[in-house]
Amino acid sequence: MKPNILFLIIDSFRSDKFYGNDTSSQTPNIDDLVENGIFFPNNISAADGTILSLASMFTSLEPPKTGVKSEHYVKLDSDIINYFNLLKQEGFHAYATVPKIVSTLGILNMFENLDKTYDHFQSLSNGLGKKIIDQLNQKSMEEPWIYYVHINDIHFPIIPPKEFDKVEFGGSKYERMVSSIDPWLGKIIKNIDLKNTLVAITADHGSNIPTIKLDDEWISFETDGSRQKFITKVGNKVPTILEPVKSKSFFVIQKIRKKMKHKKVNNLKLTPYQQRSLFSQRGDPDHFLYDEKIKVPFLLIGAGINKKQIINFQVRTIDIFPTIFDVLGLKATHNVDGRSLLPLINGELIDELPSLILSSPLIEITSNDVIGLRTSEYKYFRDMHDSSKRIHLFDLKNDPLEEKNIFKQLPEIIQKFEKILQQKLSDSKQYNSEYSEEELKDVEKELKRMGYI
Repeated sequence: MKPNILFLIIDSFRSDKFYGNDTSSQTPNIDDLVENGIFFPNNISAADGTILSLASMFTSLEPPKTGVKSEHYVKLDSDIINYFNLLKQEGFHAYATVPKIVSTLGILNMFENLDKTYDHFQSLSNGLGKKIIDQLNQKSMEEPWIYYVHINDIHFPIIPPKEFDKVEFGGSKYERMVSSIDPWLGKIIKNIDLKNTLVAITADHGSNIPTIKLDDEWISFETDGSRQKFITKVGNKVPTILEPVKSKSFFVIQKIRKKMKHKKVNNLKLTPYQQRSLFSQRGDPDHFLYDEKIKVPFLLIGAGINKKQIINFQVRTIDIFPTIFDVLGLKATHNVDGRSLLPLINGELIDELPSLILSSPLIEITSNDVIGLRTSEYKYFRDMHDSSKRIHLFDLKNDPLEEKNIFKQLPEIIQKFEKILQQKLSDSKQYNSEYSEEELKDVEKELKRMGYI
């Protein structure tokens, strides 16, 4: 019998907040998983938004090849092979517990359980954790299975349980919520047989955390999650005719909030990274691809994993499913952009491949979206449509916080990366899997509930 697969995505989970010295969360269960499995801390997501990222991850294709364009609500093309279908061809049964927004991808019909979606605002502590454990314990999943779980606890708006909303569990609400996730991960793992189950934990993208520690004092501009949830619910009751006014008001309020934030810390000497952390907002038109938005964890433990190792080599989220297939001895013969990391796990040397990265557009206004490449040495991104605009280049070895844009000093690096990028874009194919009118209404309804439109 083939091993089962538990595939956990924790939405918005940054790699530096998952494990290591840069987090103030309390995470004994995550620490134990890292120390007993294979952990890739330098795992690069293809995009800074959920749908674009998942489309690439589930197909092992770079985003321009998936057909998904969030500003047009284009779903994953049915002609493109995804790994859930490949697993079903291998005899696996597919189950899921995911937020309703994942339906935007158009893949929910391949999962067998009826209760596959949950409300965006449901968290592990208020019913989701029990739902996941019940699914594992009901023994209703026919083996071998893949169970895809998508957890939204640290996705905006963040509302930590009261018992965790204390500085001892983290300096930010984000990190306190991570502390609250950790016991649930321990409970979930206890309810599976690691000898017969491969567990993969990752994230779709990272997140900006508007909290810094300066001279042993925490400075936070995080929004009140409960208040934001209430405002979103009230805003969703606005009549359709007033939607343009609501949208305009949102961005005006965002600008006012940013000015107020600047006044509060005007006398402090902040580094560029600290300023970026405190002042980045959801309504900002500039969608620059700093590492806090795209570097996510990737952990493997259980069946097929016989080593304990932290591998600092740069990998990509499009490598995840080819790796899972290889670890379990499964074969996928179609052409993809990702590759198996099993040789790396086995101690072999492999060449680093650049990660194609792009930003997800704002839905209501035009945003300054970018596309680029990341290696372990450099990060390059520029305007999505004009290679002469918004050019950024960072020396990641000497400037890991991406504080100095050096594109003018190294034009030869820009030329090299742009040539690679153009080749990747020329290999892309255009798809047109548009939503039906009924599907579009459902997508927009869910996006409204989440506060995106």
